[in-house]
Amino acid sequence: MTITPKDLGQKALTVADQTIYTAPALTTTTLRTVTVCNTTGGTVLVTVYKVPSGQVAGDGYALMRDLLVPGRGVAQDDGVHVIETGGTVVAHASAVGLTISLDGAEVT
Repeated sequence: MTITPKDLGQKALTVADQTIYTAPALTTTTLRTVTVCNTTGGTVLVTVYKVPSGQVAGDGYALMRDLLVPGRGVAQDDGVHVIETGGTVVAHASAVGLTISLDGAEVT
């Protein structure tokens, strides 16, 4: 077994769901930190889902649901979340201006 710490992705969010990360074949991923930075002066809502392979983003898979990120502020989840092969992290915002960053490790 090999554990590889990794930057799992960074993306500017839009109002539509976007896949930020997909766990590769034969890999289990540990999502360690989700950081959302608001680059605007106003409050923006963020929703982040951890979606199992073959499923679609929805309330049953929410890690953050309509979380308020204050202007020029940051929201962070330091929980440990396991993503199995083919699972994804999907996110969207209520407006443009948020950047999401994912950090963790892949286990192969």
